[in-house]
Amino acid sequence: MVGQGAAHLIAQIDQPGTNFILRMWDEAPGGKRQLVTTAHLKA
Repeated sequence: MVGQGAAHLIAQIDQPGTNFILRMWDEAPGGKRQLVTTAHLKA
């Protein structure tokens, strides 16, 4: 991947706070996956 990625998340929660975790994986044509990055958002 070249450049920046983006994830758009729409969620409805019924608690005063929550955490979201995003993991971006690179998947080869043969099915093998490799973790590229992880991001955390406290909402």
